[in-house]
Amino acid sequence: MTTLRRYSDTIFLGLMILGLIIGAGILLSRWQVIQAYWKTNFEKYSVPPDDIIAGGMGRDTRIIPIDQPIFTSVSMATSRFDEYEPVIVLDYDDVERAYPLNIMTAHEIVNDDIGTPIAVTFCPMCNSAVVYRREINGQILRMGVSGNFYGNNFLMYDNLTESWWHQFSGVAVVGDFTGESLEIIPSQVVGFRSYATRYPDGEVLIGDANRPDMNYDLTPYLLYQDNRSPMLSNDNYDPRLSAMQRVLSTNVQQIPIAYPFSILREVGVINDVVDGYPIVAFWQEGAENTLSRNEDNTGQAAIFGRELNGDILSFRYDNGRIFDEQSNSEWNIFGEAISGDLEGESLYRYECFTHFWFAWSSAYPETLLYEQ
Repeated sequence: MTTLRRYSDTIFLGLMILGLIIGAGILLSRWQVIQAYWKTNFEKYSVPPDDIIAGGMGRDTRIIPIDQPIFTSVSMATSRFDEYEPVIVLDYDDVERAYPLNIMTAHEIVNDDIGTPIAVTFCPMCNSAVVYRREINGQILRMGVSGNFYGNNFLMYDNLTESWWHQFSGVAVVGDFTGESLEIIPSQVVGFRSYATRYPDGEVLIGDANRPDMNYDLTPYLLYQDNRSPMLSNDNYDPRLSAMQRVLSTNVQQIPIAYPFSILREVGVINDVVDGYPIVAFWQEGAENTLSRNEDNTGQAAIFGRELNGDILSFRYDNGRIFDEQSNSEWNIFGEAISGDLEGESLYRYECFTHFWFAWSSAYPETLLYEQ
């Protein structure tokens, strides 16, 4: 009985998701059936209501965000997490924190405060990890999981107006806050070892003070990425890549661009120019895939500007390590020179994300897709 209780939250979450998948055909385009659960102003919306998939559970969904996060030191967390465990890294206002994706998958939102109220969010359905400032017009929001979906991305809700917010973009699409946008706080997804090496004095999320016995060893999304298409979406997917292929994506001067992980894993570094802006995509091993057993080491990746102190650098990938051609200095996945003449220098980091292709291309249909 003790073991069963320890796994009850994960089992319930798995059954809930299975129910969503089975019931999607019935509940699809039926957002009206759940309006009784909400105080939301349904007269205001910016997306077609018929494109919203109603999970049917209202705001009392069992996917419960963390409101009282528990952190521990990197040294204490080392025994708890595999070195390749992917974590969302936050380095902001002298706060260094890591939020493991296995915990984020179970809760999807962490309402945290680092001197600035933030919402750390992760959507397993589209592999979207984004951190937002949870404040609008001086009002602090508590973000929750609505149980509803748009574009296969879950919709958050706020506690003030119960408006629905698109997790992928941070834009409110239903309710009084429709059209408002949450400010993005810079973050990056890397493996735990990369975080621990770079931030030895940092903190690591280990759970929820309100649910201290919750077990995170299992995930109901295991093997989800092995599907040929998303499970809860009506979108017509961009045929240039398979829907569930992982991409590293960003906007350069409002020009969206994406780099397939299949290419990044092969070459390690991509030197590129977008609209006259020299950029580089870094990839290194070090982060596993929490959603599939068929892709053990997805890797970690980020996009940086190549201009430094008036010079345009070019980079190469050499046996798992990254060097610039001009000084032969070595660089880490955070865009920092860790040895050589440029040691201590940092590249400009673009707000970049690793998403499934269907999610990014649905939001940015004009995306430039890198091809070899």
